[in-house]
Order: sequence, then structure tokens, then C-alpha cells
Amino acid sequence: MTDSLILDADQELLAETATQLFRNLSPLDRLRANRDDRASTGFDADLWQALAEQGWIGLAVTEDQGGVGLGLAELCLLMEAAGRQLATEPILGTVVMGAPVLAAGAKHQAHQDLLGAVLEGTSFLAMPWEQGLPLVAGRPLNARLRHVVDGQVADALILSAADGSWWCIPTDREGLSRRRDQRMDCRNSASFDLEGLIPQAEDRLETTLDQEAHFDAVAVALAAEMLGGAEAAFEESIEYLKTRAQFGGPIGRFQALQHRAARLYIRLNLARSAVLAAARTSSEQARYASLAKASTSETFLIVAKEAVQFHGGIGMTDECTIGFYLKRAQGSRVMGGDEHHHRDRWARLGGY
Repeated sequence: MTDSLILDADQELLAETATQLFRNLSPLDRLRANRDDRASTGFDADLWQALAEQGWIGLAVTEDQGGVGLGLAELCLLMEAAGRQLATEPILGTVVMGAPVLAAGAKHQAHQDLLGAVLEGTSFLAMPWEQGLPLVAGRPLNARLRHVVDGQVADALILSAADGSWWCIPTDREGLSRRRDQRMDCRNSASFDLEGLIPQAEDRLETTLDQEAHFDAVAVALAAEMLGGAEAAFEESIEYLKTRAQFGGPIGRFQALQHRAARLYIRLNLARSAVLAAARTSSEQARYASLAKASTSETFLIVAKEAVQFHGGIGMTDECTIGFYLKRAQGSRVMGGDEHHHRDRWARLGGY
């Protein structure tokens, strides 16, 4: 992205293609089916393969390792498109969190094979939010990893250790058990119990990738997803205000609702600026990441709440899709720290 926060032609094409793909293959109605069918993977296999065919699973993986080799800005465009449809495909766990780390440290053949399968769309990764695990080769590890995004299908966990190293642990390893979560926001996740799990020396990834920098990039990508959800909820609500008739005309003609919508529009544009700035900056990445996450966490929740109110009583029902945005906003805002956490971090990093 340029300093003027304007997308170039390639980025515009990526954004348009991704938006159209998710709109066609990921209708909001499928959220109910995925939620109610606990035996399923929780996402659409055809859409995931379409992402693999586009090369987007390897969006943040270098070309010499089979990826596309693009940056955080392009990753955010994909996440924004996914967020608009509340996509449940394992993009956050595999594409954003896991694949870049695995690619950076895949020196052993087993890791290279796993990376190849991930890029083909046949294997999946997940990474817990917990950092600083006491991982040492040959030493038993006991830990509880809760609500690991996309963990329900993960073939391997990418773990960050207290010494700054990264580890890749197969989910079928002895001493590791998995339990799928049931979440209100329809996002897929699982919780893992590590009881006497023995990390092997070959599980360690040979990379010096900075852990804080990586989780900052994850926060920015998640912020982009939340921005997409907030914008979709806003657009759906505006259409409802234009078509819902009451007292002899559309309810959108009432000035009180127009003012509320205008305030949301301003919030959305401020949040978009924060995400774009965080996606393109090469300095003060940590501070910009917290700014983006704090802004979108607050904005998505406010927009989703107002969207339900705009819809009136029908907005409270399961038949109305607008409620899914509110549930997703509640779930996403606490992932990786809510707006209060990131405001405090932004201030600390600025010397306040």
C-alpha cells in the first residue's frame, strides 16, 4: 500500500476477486448449518480448495517455498473479504498464524512435506494465543491451550516457546488431546490438553522469526477481518433502512436514524485508516498493530449492536443474519487482546 493509503491495481484486483469468491461460495446461511452440525469440519471444502487453487493459502509464504510471496497488506485484503461473509474456513489459523512461521523454519523434510500439504489445502495448522510455553526437547510439557482458532482440523500446532523459539507439534502426538469448542460466534476452535507431551528436537523450527512481530501481524490481519464484518453489517443495515416501510414510508427517512448511521460511517472510515496504516507501516509496527486492533474491536461491536437495533425485533431472531455479526464481533474483539488491552499497549509503547 502506498503512503496515501490507496490500493494499487494488483491489490484492487485481489480485493475484488476475493470479495466475489467469498460472496459466491460462502453465503451467510451456511453458518447455521455449520453451527448445528457438530460432526462436520465447520467450513466448506470447496471454498478451501478454491483458495488453494488461487494460491492464497501461501499468500504470506515466499515464492521459493511454493507460496505467492506477498505482504501483510495483501493478507489483510483477503481477511477483509473473508470477514464480510463471516467465513469459517481456517484462514486465520493456517494462512495467517501458522503458515508464515512453518515456512520460515521448515528445514527438516517432515516440515517441508507438511508445508507442501498445507499449501495444497490438504493439511491445516493452528496456533494458540498463549505465548512463552516452556518447550525443551525431551522434557515433558503440561499445558492447557484454550480456544485455539481452527484447532478442530489442525494437523499440527505451531507453538511459541519462552526462549523465543518456534515448535511444530503434530496433533496426533502422544500426550496431546483435543476437544472441539462450541462457540456463540460460529468461529471454529478447539482446546488442547498437553499432559506429559514430550517435544522432540526435530519439532523445533529453525527460524529466528520474532514472536512479538508475528503476533502483531496477526493482530492487524484479524483487525482487517473485523473491519470487513463491520462494513458488511453496516451495508446490510443501510439497505434495511431504505426498504423497511413504516408510518407511510421507509424508516431511513427519519433524521434520528440518519444521524446514527452517519456516526457509524465515520467510525468505519477511521477504523479503515487504522488498518491500512498498520498494514503498510515498516516502523512502529507494534504500536500501529494495537491501534488497528483497538479501533476495529470497538467499531465492530458498536456497528453490530446498532445494526441489530436498526432491524428492530426481527434483528434479535436467528432467522435474521444480522445477529451473526454481533456474535462474531463479541468473539473477535477479545482474541489477542480487546480494545482496552490494546489502548493501554498503544499508550505504553508511545511513552505515556
